[in-house]
Amino acid sequence: MKNSKFLLHKLLILVMFTLIFLASAPKSHAQNNQDWSTPVNLSSSGLATNPNMVVDVNGAIHVIWVDKISGYKYSGSNDGVTWTPPKEVEFPFEPDGRPPVLIPDRNGSIRVFWVTDDGGLLYSQSASADFSDPRKWTSPTRIGSDVLDFDVAFDARGILNVAFIRKSLTDSNPAGVYHRKSIVGGGSWSAPAPLFLSEYFRSASNSDAYIRISTSGEMENERIYITWDDRAQKRIYMTVSEDSGLTWGSVLQVKGPGDISGTGAPFNLTVAAYGDNVLLMWQVGEPSSSGCTIYSQFSIDGGRNWSEVTAVLGGPSECPMEIKIVDLSGEYVSVMLIGHVSPMLIAWNGERWSDVQEQTRLPPISNPLTFDTVMLGCRFDFIYNRTLYVVGCDQGDGQDVWFLSRSLEMVEDWFSPLSVWGVAHTLPVTSEGLHQISDFASVADDGGNVQVMWSKSSLSANGVLTSAIEISHWNGEQWAAPVSIFGSLNSMPMHLSMITDSLGRLLVLWVDGFSGDLAFSYTGLEKARLPSQWANITGLPSPSKLISSSDAVVDGSGRIIAVYAVPTNENRGIYLVQSIDNGRNWSIPVQVFDAISEEWERIDEPRIAVDRDGVLHLIFVRQTLRMGQPAGLYYSRSLSGGETWSTPQVLSTGGIQWAEIVSYDEKTVHVVWQEYDGLVYANLSQVSEDGGETWSRQINVGGVSSEPTRVTLASRGGGLLHFLQLMKKFETPALNQENLILQDWKWDNGSWSPDLPKDISITGGQVTYSLFANITSAGHLVVLLPVEYSEPGGINKSEILLFSRYLEGVDINHVLPAVLPTPSTEAADIDVSVVNPTATQDLSTLNTDRNSFSFARIIVGFVLIVVSVLIVVFVLIRQRTGNRDT
Repeated sequence: MKNSKFLLHKLLILVMFTLIFLASAPKSHAQNNQDWSTPVNLSSSGLATNPNMVVDVNGAIHVIWVDKISGYKYSGSNDGVTWTPPKEVEFPFEPDGRPPVLIPDRNGSIRVFWVTDDGGLLYSQSASADFSDPRKWTSPTRIGSDVLDFDVAFDARGILNVAFIRKSLTDSNPAGVYHRKSIVGGGSWSAPAPLFLSEYFRSASNSDAYIRISTSGEMENERIYITWDDRAQKRIYMTVSEDSGLTWGSVLQVKGPGDISGTGAPFNLTVAAYGDNVLLMWQVGEPSSSGCTIYSQFSIDGGRNWSEVTAVLGGPSECPMEIKIVDLSGEYVSVMLIGHVSPMLIAWNGERWSDVQEQTRLPPISNPLTFDTVMLGCRFDFIYNRTLYVVGCDQGDGQDVWFLSRSLEMVEDWFSPLSVWGVAHTLPVTSEGLHQISDFASVADDGGNVQVMWSKSSLSANGVLTSAIEISHWNGEQWAAPVSIFGSLNSMPMHLSMITDSLGRLLVLWVDGFSGDLAFSYTGLEKARLPSQWANITGLPSPSKLISSSDAVVDGSGRIIAVYAVPTNENRGIYLVQSIDNGRNWSIPVQVFDAISEEWERIDEPRIAVDRDGVLHLIFVRQTLRMGQPAGLYYSRSLSGGETWSTPQVLSTGGIQWAEIVSYDEKTVHVVWQEYDGLVYANLSQVSEDGGETWSRQINVGGVSSEPTRVTLASRGGGLLHFLQLMKKFETPALNQENLILQDWKWDNGSWSPDLPKDISITGGQVTYSLFANITSAGHLVVLLPVEYSEPGGINKSEILLFSRYLEGVDINHVLPAVLPTPSTEAADIDVSVVNPTATQDLSTLNTDRNSFSFARIIVGFVLIVVSVLIVVFVLIRQRTGNRDT
């Protein structure tokens, strides 16, 4: 009996340790509930490399690879499970040459293209069943010579169209871009049509050439699009045929050196056409580098007009070796970005890019005979009928070719829903006669509200212009009714700037548009809707009456630091004033930057931030009065509470349209701006991790555009940043309606990644709008659009549209504000009189799946181990006690 109990205890211990092993065993990366097939070793011989694959119209799979000793081998399957034994095949292409291009047609044949060692482009055709017997192929046809690169596309009638780049040195066949089409099923070909001649191709290598072709899929007058790179000239081109390749239009330079902000060049221009829709994709950077930015542009009228340029992945990313169009369904364009390790899938739906798909990430593969891990590289991926087929060669000890496949999710599921933003919440802004939101400001307080303020001008029937400053707030559910806190001002409040502080105050600055004074007032947040509780409007000390813009911060002690710009004339520069008594008294102005001594024509738009160490960080903009004069964005910092400042450092020499600066974590400073380089508008950002001493390279946010767009930055401590951009949707405009898309990029691990966009429609004529955003203490991203438009009859309307969404998984940390150091020399306080203003913005390891133990699993495993140990101790004690009893 005791032996039985002992055995039972031992069995329990064994089960417990088994559970521990199962609980702590690595789990493969989630594949969205889509399972991979069992990996199949196709070669089973070693020394296998360079696999290639094609799936014919009947679903039969044909795989070829190179055996380093015996040359090409072949294996086929009808189901991906059962395969024919590998056999040697004498294909007409060389094992050590360029791999062939295998294209299935809709009649069950396989079209084969390959380039010989001397640059000859050859073509042959095989029935699917005869693919492994080249003796039954059609006789090879030479369709090009001295070919660097080529691409092939079927048209709607099944006719092959081939585009190629040749580097010929002969006068009869000059170097350039050519097109040919098959006449009778590939048995006869049209004469080579030269589309673009350039002697620069004579010195190009195979890796320097890139050409792509796509057809519109129309039976009559089918359009054919050909795109190519001229890398020696750092240009990418396109040409179009409107009549199935009989004649060709002029060559269009899509992008060139003048279209690129910063270093690098455009390359790998790829085209995809379906009907009247045309999608262009290209990369910007260095073709041989590991990082670049992928851009796209879209047309809905056959390439006559184009949308704004879009950054496909939101900014710089791992640079793909090739952009491969894998599916054209008419509604979506599925694209595979061929990476150095694993490809990425992404889709275009005519308006936006989907989320990047991880469906190509391979599961762990183990050789069942040797138990070795298969390090699968040299992948060849093929998508057919919503199934991803993968062959690759084991770059570890096995050196075999392996095959596996999986079903892909529906393309429509690749897109994040747009409805997460919810409906618009509208706050009407009304007045008699002329009503206009001439300025706007917003700030999120610690109570989860968004405070908004604007100036409103009214024109009475007798022509008298009066202004007021109104306030409202959004509490997460509804708007508060607007209240006029400063009414009947005989001035024009401009450049409103609003901040809150840790003492529960709401502070506001604005410029009197008539007098040029910088006005200031404040109140407690809980009393902000009571006009009587606002402090008297005071004017800040300034050496000039030409103030144009301002900004302010408050430290943990309640000390206010305000900066402003005197943009032109004498005394032009950036100035700083401070107050330690809630704005009743202010220090004398400190000139941060002297624009006269530096011979700047104009200076403006100061923006200030303070970090946890009490260091002030400032940016400002150099502007010009004449074309061709220097411009740019500059940075300076103060370690002395604003008394002295570092020599300004240039961040950009472009024409700055908008800029913002924030500071977070210990010493991180982040600057975001929009600039114009003379050709395009780009949104850029730059980061300093050491408090402004050194700066990272510039990072592109959301691509470039041909005109300025409304942008803003929302932030709330800890590096939580969202960059918002309003862009016009590329579609036929509706009458009296403005259709926009709100693009959202979030800062994530050192790069900008696209987040959830939002479609926005504004009904009315002569629509104007601006853009603001905040992140609340409750974790909501709130976007505000002050809008003005006209109704039928010429009636003007003003309103504020609000869209919000909850930021999942975001931890809003309350960060204690810094306290600035006291200046070494006391500045004399200036009594400020009451002012009554007068008139008048991984390369991961090959075949790894990032398997890791979660923290929770480790804890569970640890607990189970402890329990197991206790059980063992308990059993041993019982056993010893039982032995003594006997």
